[in-house]
Amino acid sequence: MGAPQNAGPTFISPSDQAFVFGSQPPVGLFTANSGKLYLYQAQVGSGGGNINGCGIYESTDGGTTWTDLDAANRPTSAQGAAVQDSTNNRLILGLVTDTFPQTAQATFIKPFNLGTKTWGANIASGGPNAVTVVNSVFLRPDNSIVLIYDFGASNPGGTSRLRAAVWNGSTWTSSIDVGSAILPSQANGNINVSGACCTMDSTGLIHIVYTNSAATLFFYQQLKTDNTLGTSHQFTGLNFSSTSFGNAIISGPNVLVSFASNSFTNNALLLGTPLSNPAWSVITPSSLAQPAGQVNLAGPLGTDGTNLIWMINSLDATFTYTFYQLARSTDNGQTWTILTDNTTSPYFYSFLPGGSTQAPNTDPTFGTFNPILAILGISGTATAFGLTNVRNTSKSANLGYMLNSEAIGAAPPGTPTKFEIVLFGTKRWGKGPEPECTELPEPKHVKLFC
Repeated sequence: MGAPQNAGPTFISPSDQAFVFGSQPPVGLFTANSGKLYLYQAQVGSGGGNINGCGIYESTDGGTTWTDLDAANRPTSAQGAAVQDSTNNRLILGLVTDTFPQTAQATFIKPFNLGTKTWGANIASGGPNAVTVVNSVFLRPDNSIVLIYDFGASNPGGTSRLRAAVWNGSTWTSSIDVGSAILPSQANGNINVSGACCTMDSTGLIHIVYTNSAATLFFYQQLKTDNTLGTSHQFTGLNFSSTSFGNAIISGPNVLVSFASNSFTNNALLLGTPLSNPAWSVITPSSLAQPAGQVNLAGPLGTDGTNLIWMINSLDATFTYTFYQLARSTDNGQTWTILTDNTTSPYFYSFLPGGSTQAPNTDPTFGTFNPILAILGISGTATAFGLTNVRNTSKSANLGYMLNSEAIGAAPPGTPTKFEIVLFGTKRWGKGPEPECTELPEPKHVKLFC
């Protein structure tokens, strides 16, 4: 039988041009307050032409309908990333003011209270300057807050534009150049900051994987808990088939990174272990090779606390229709099994003709890129949620869209309500492995990766 389908409508915000992004900026889907869902999402043009803001949305029915919370006080001209602070029942957002034309602005940290469902006063202002992009925000075990952000193209010589800054509760650190490993190979430090994949392990060690702007150089970098740089590594011979990695997650003693390989035919993984100083191997599981004529796109990884889950997304042989499957691995990514409800169309979600019944209309060019997977603990059940950007023909815009949700097993005893938030995506979309792409809807932002 097919995967369970949400009852529509499932646009997050049908009245706003509001994107579900991965990586520019990242999106967080969280659960709190007896299983309610909370989504941090960018809002296109909310600060005026070409100036984007953000909002927090709540769903009380498993993702079918959404409410923009405290909309009167949302940041209409700032965007970034969110992390959950479960101890204080709030979200913590690392943000930077968006401008047109793009200019360097001070980063800041703002809370959203999940109890009162209101925006709060800034936790910290006046952070190091960023240009438009705060890629990630992390809450360390010592309660310090780390922002990963874009310094901008005017980075001084001998430095990169991929930076970090840390708020320790009273002061900011100076800007930390976490992209410096690229400098011997590319002296201008021009990194695709929007496409960098970042994750944090339980000790507070942050793992960053990134490419140069041409996606020809590939690096791994650690940011240690004392805010100094740890191990770095340059990847070679990846048979890389995109302009960005998929996403990075922690699973046990491993850091894993997804990407597309072999001319978009294969799903591939980088596996690094141990976390303190990883040695790297490439996994291209034959069980997930795409059938002839289909095009694989690097899908997001997650974990249910025990096993790995991968949301595979593909295009059909005509490069027109997008579809998604869920696969599980019990051996650290070496082999994968498509979940029972995902073996035939409509898979986890499908825009193929005759596929998922909740597709928003008959236009075939929906949901090509920007898939996001979150695995959350809901009432003791590990549940996978999938989101993407979908073109709403009536508005001629891409809007955030809830694809589907599926129970994938029992939540392991003692696990928190949030297992893993995993991110992937871009505002670039098209119909083939080397698509003719369109930037929508903000021409000032040149963030090109598929």
